[in-house]
Amino acid sequence: MKNLRYLALSALLIGGLYSCKKDAVRESEQDKPSTEIPEVPVDFSKYVAIGNSLTFGYADGAAYKEAQESSYPLILSKSLDTEMKQALLNDGGGTGYMYLKGFDSSTKLPIIEKAAPSDGLKTKFTDPINNLGIPGIRAVDMGLPGYGGANPYMGRLLDASKVPSTKYVDIVGDALSDATFATFWLGNNDVLGFASTGGAFGEKGDPSSPAYRMSGLPEGSVFTLNYKYMTDLLVNKRAIIANIPPIQAAPFFTTVGPQVYGGIVLDPKNPYRLDENAATLLNKIYELAGYTPAG
Repeated sequence: MKNLRYLALSALLIGGLYSCKKDAVRESEQDKPSTEIPEVPVDFSKYVAIGNSLTFGYADGAAYKEAQESSYPLILSKSLDTEMKQALLNDGGGTGYMYLKGFDSSTKLPIIEKAAPSDGLKTKFTDPINNLGIPGIRAVDMGLPGYGGANPYMGRLLDASKVPSTKYVDIVGDALSDATFATFWLGNNDVLGFASTGGAFGEKGDPSSPAYRMSGLPEGSVFTLNYKYMTDLLVNKRAIIANIPPIQAAPFFTTVGPQVYGGIVLDPKNPYRLDENAATLLNKIYELAGYTPAG
């Protein structure tokens, strides 16, 4: 059992009516309320991490063992002196991570290569785990039966007979039944796909299409319903819920965007239209980074 100090978020208001008698006796030091921050006991013996690729340990455009072993839940569990079991992929390239090999001497463009992928996602991992991070999952996907059939990262955690009916919230509910502490970080994927494709798939789109499932913008009411259901599971648990950061703060927009823009010469007659050379360069940069046209 450990103690976790919580910072006071607001000042303690001390109210009362006092008489204006000149001979009023000042309160003794013993009667004054304590200003010490109370210690709240937290048991970290069974820590469960709920989330998406950020929780899983996804990096370099892929899932692979070395990145999983640097996941934030694993780092946090070590500092809390508790165990964190993860569904580690096989050694090797995982799902094919990208790495920078160098720069082309003539074009100055980066030379990006992809590691040979392994068959790790095809291998079932049905042992109990604490890290429930599922790359790609959105808040609106949490209650979908059979989501493991569409997302192999979740499918590999289930027996084949359970894939068609199991929801992510089912997996989370089972893990939380005896958990003493949890972290929850979901929701950023609900807008990331839409933003990174420039809104090409519309705000609603066709919810049954694969493109919308990754790049459509869900309705706010559906997002709220799913998010609330999940957080309700944490009401009686000691847990940390991470905020969803502004999407514009993602490296895709703060780093890739400005760098790409700075290397492109726009058509002087129409600054909002790329000439052929600029369009070719832009497509090449995104192709090297693993992105394909949205159409």
